[in-house]
Amino acid sequence: MKDMFNQLQPGPVPIADDIVNSPTIVNPISLDGSTQDSSSDEEEILALFPVESTAKLIRRVRLTMESLESEDSQATTSQVAKKSKNFPVHPVMKDLMTREWKNPEKPPSITKRQKLLFPIQEEEIQSWGTPPKVDVAIARLSNKTLIPVEDGSGLKDPMDRKMESLLKRVYNTGTAICKPALAASAVARSTRHWLKQFTEDINNNISRVELLESLEKVNMAVEFLCDSSIESIKLAAKTMALSTASRRALWLRTWSADSVSKNSLCAMAFEPGRLFGSELDKLLESLSGSKNKRLPQENQSNRSKNSFFRNRRTSPKRDNYFQRDRRRNDTNSFRPNRAFNSSRGERGFGKTFPPKKRPSF
Repeated sequence: MKDMFNQLQPGPVPIADDIVNSPTIVNPISLDGSTQDSSSDEEEILALFPVESTAKLIRRVRLTMESLESEDSQATTSQVAKKSKNFPVHPVMKDLMTREWKNPEKPPSITKRQKLLFPIQEEEIQSWGTPPKVDVAIARLSNKTLIPVEDGSGLKDPMDRKMESLLKRVYNTGTAICKPALAASAVARSTRHWLKQFTEDINNNISRVELLESLEKVNMAVEFLCDSSIESIKLAAKTMALSTASRRALWLRTWSADSVSKNSLCAMAFEPGRLFGSELDKLLESLSGSKNKRLPQENQSNRSKNSFFRNRRTSPKRDNYFQRDRRRNDTNSFRPNRAFNSSRGERGFGKTFPPKKRPSF
């Protein structure tokens, strides 16, 4: 594999010389648009496609897709010109993303076909295939268990435990995205090598049968790349949904309500642009009968009163406190043959006197 990657140095591709005109290696572009300095030679070697050829590639991709599906006849010239500068997004891809957003808390479903389609050697993903465990020293800060636990079961607040569970699912989904991406990278670079070899075979007058065999490999690889892109899009959309559910649990943590109500809000379908969306608006209108967008709060006085009596019944410490207070009050009460003082600070408190003799007649 390393020998194959070493042969795939950036350079002109004979079959696509109208797209790739120069073997120049383009420096990476940062998110703010500024060109970064080349800090890693490996990244430059792996970069095959020059950025300045993106516009040409987009035009060719759009022409191909437009020939395969009917375009809207009412589209204006400005809309067509604006679209021609960006990659098209197929409606099927939009529908796949929307499906993953309907149940944001659900973990990604990894089918048997996906496992067979993207097999990665276990040793390659052993170090990062599962969410990292919490360090024991950190776990002791968040729970009061006698034995330190590494999962979120030791967290007190239910929303904290929910966030821990959802964030683990986010990590697992990111791991699942890496598998089709790694497989697609190997297949795409192999396909590039096959196409270069195919061009050389044409120039060397190779037989038609051998050329068709080479094209069969390329066709198989392209179909694999199409399936890989679909799985990557689905998993990326699931990551967006899970991270949104985690943020919901964070914002609902301070809401004075029961856990069932909080969980129902976290499970609402994800709508891009808003954390909760229109389902929350409908719920608030049905609860209040108006457009007062406020969540109902539990009565704090009732909660504190109930907790007082609940603790009074179940807490042995509180019972002992009242018993001690009762015994202390009893010591100040009047007893026979004992001096009674209302104040504890007076002398003679607790002093006993011998009984007076009755006069004899």
